[in-house]
Amino acid sequence: VAGAVAPGRAPEPPPATGFDAVRVWEQRLADTPVRGQVALADPGYVAAVAQLVGERRRAGLYLGKYSVRQEKVLYVDDVGPWRIAIVALALTDPSPSSWTHASATFVAPRGSDAATLTRMEALRGYGDGLEPFYHVELSDVGTMTATVALAPAGCTVSSAAWPELNRWQAEPTGSFLTRDAASARPEWWRVECGGMLREQMPAPYDTGVLSVTTKVVDQEMLTARGTPDRRYAQETLTSVRNGGVLLSGMPRLVWGGRVAWPDGEAKGRRGITTVAAAPHAFGGWYGEVSIRYDDDQQGLGNGFFSSENPADPHATVAVRFESERSGVLVIAPEGAVSVRAVVGGSTVAEAPVADDAAVLTVADPAAAAYEALDRDGRVVGRTRIEAPPVVAATPGWSAL
Repeated sequence: VAGAVAPGRAPEPPPATGFDAVRVWEQRLADTPVRGQVALADPGYVAAVAQLVGERRRAGLYLGKYSVRQEKVLYVDDVGPWRIAIVALALTDPSPSSWTHASATFVAPRGSDAATLTRMEALRGYGDGLEPFYHVELSDVGTMTATVALAPAGCTVSSAAWPELNRWQAEPTGSFLTRDAASARPEWWRVECGGMLREQMPAPYDTGVLSVTTKVVDQEMLTARGTPDRRYAQETLTSVRNGGVLLSGMPRLVWGGRVAWPDGEAKGRRGITTVAAAPHAFGGWYGEVSIRYDDDQQGLGNGFFSSENPADPHATVAVRFESERSGVLVIAPEGAVSVRAVVGGSTVAEAPVADDAAVLTVADPAAAAYEALDRDGRVVGRTRIEAPPVVAATPGWSAL
């Protein structure tokens, strides 16, 4: 009979998906043999760390919020100036909708004994779960000093140098990686398990690339359109730059100037608007519209995407002041004297250009084309409000 199950054999359960699959990967990481040269060279040291963490936890020194059936050391080694231990705490009775492990990271000076490494002062951080790609970053006065990232056994951790990101190399350590101050670089990481991409991310530390220096701000003030305010220009450039290696180049100042807001909570208020953007590592430009009111220090901010360089002086740029409002700032190219919004071949809004820009109120900003016209009425620039490209989703850790 079709679909029948042989006597004595239960049907195979379907593969876990969603958070159930994440918990399977969590368990695989917890079951991975301990890593790190110190750990491999001295199993007794690893046992002492596990024992001391358990004893001190039960004594109420730390991690007392967890009911734990086992402490499992996942990593012990010296990285940079530190000795680092990463410990998984197998929970006694986790609920079906929660993590099965908590996690803790202990940090002490390089070469420390197990007692020193497991002191209260050495507990650098802990969490209610154990992410399948678990990573910890240590820094001193803003400079990264050590990083460790662990994936389950059988997975491959690779890295690619920024900004090209076109040559991925498997880490010599296989399913984990380490970096210290000497080996840190602007880069991205990825984890592949079972032939499937599970995670891809920029390295979670800042190496100082793309710094917004005084010289950078000076140059951007010279090339930007409008009349930007230097203080707010630096703030906005720095905010955009905080994307770090999500970017592929320096942030650019697009426009700055004074604006009266046409709608929303800020209707009728005046202040300074600053627009900046930076090229993204995987294409296009991501930017920010920063607004500061004259009558207080509060303001608004809104993001935008452009497939082309919005800082090009020949580009026509349209950005929304607020994502749910109808106010649109149109930044015009040289020679433009007016701008208009066109929907279905009909002009629905128009305004003269002043200070290289104009403000329009458009009922559905995303539906309009925005045109810049010269004094003879010729169209010298055209654009639309763009949505960021949809990145194809991968199952990640939510599939086996």
